[in-house]
Amino acid sequence: MKPTEPPKLCPISQFDSVKAAMMSPDLTVNHPFRATRMVLGPTILDLEGPRHLSARNILLRFFARASAEDAQEQLIAPVVRRNWEAMAAAGGGDVVADFAMRVPPEVVFRALGLPEADAAEIYRRDIGPIAGFIADNRTGHAEARAASERLSVYIDGRPAPEDTGRDGIGEIIASYLDAGLELSEVMADITLLLAAGTETTVCAIANLFFLIGEYPESWNGVLSGDIPAKAFVEEVVRFEAPLQRTFRFARRTTEIEPGMVIPRFSAVELDLCGANQSQPTLDHPEGWAPAEGRGVGATFGFGRHVCLGKALALAELREVAALLRKTGFQASSIRERSPMGTSTFRRPAAIRLALGPDSG
Repeated sequence: MKPTEPPKLCPISQFDSVKAAMMSPDLTVNHPFRATRMVLGPTILDLEGPRHLSARNILLRFFARASAEDAQEQLIAPVVRRNWEAMAAAGGGDVVADFAMRVPPEVVFRALGLPEADAAEIYRRDIGPIAGFIADNRTGHAEARAASERLSVYIDGRPAPEDTGRDGIGEIIASYLDAGLELSEVMADITLLLAAGTETTVCAIANLFFLIGEYPESWNGVLSGDIPAKAFVEEVVRFEAPLQRTFRFARRTTEIEPGMVIPRFSAVELDLCGANQSQPTLDHPEGWAPAEGRGVGATFGFGRHVCLGKALALAELREVAALLRKTGFQASSIRERSPMGTSTFRRPAAIRLALGPDSG
């Protein structure tokens, strides 16, 4: 697209309109100034048509394996248990920095066949600057580009995994090349997976603890069995969507709903939180009400660009909730909570816990 004038910004926040925009063939993800593209180069987020479908199917197979029930016990549960036991042994700490920021990178590193021991440092050194630029691309471009290049070099020079059955990167690369995709495309997509993919799950885990503190009576319902842990987890990601907004771009003037005309070359800002608070099929969608059947709203998107990591993110959250329920974690263990942030990636900056000897 080559607009002849600055693109018009069209914000959309109602659930049905956001869903219609995501499903519209006239609205594309492809734009030269998308934040991820400015840092990583073209990724699957910029693709449409057959190339998008080929790459998507490959990554979906990877995520399906990583989030399957047997993989949850082998892949996710050990990471969750180890990091929680470390917090409990220390008597508590900041659950955002000491737990939420550790679990998703380590899970993805395990799935890709990368050394788990590198995950925390790579998250701090490289993923943080990339996610920061994606959240606010007004500053930090040079730092994010440098981080992206370091991450690509790290991936390219990765050691062979000890478990050859868990060489996720090798499988993805081979599948991309077999499908006629370029090596540069697979490297960009793996970097995207490590950066934006892990950051949203970091936010979701942090938000789970925030909402336990905000609504302790609901968490008591989970502990007693009156509220299913799965319903609690889904309400966390519906009520506080970890990714606040996403964008589409109009390749032609289109009417996505009667009376809602999007001019050609417009940038369409999709407010995921606003959508979730206006879902017409729910009673009081603006309120917190964990219960079976409420779902996750628009948090993971709709249509051909629905979030690839949805199943893995929810599997991680369910594992965290299951462990907290098993150990009898009490909302009173949360001693301090920062306010919920307002960045594109939404979470509190810190949550301080005090944990006794029975918390692990």
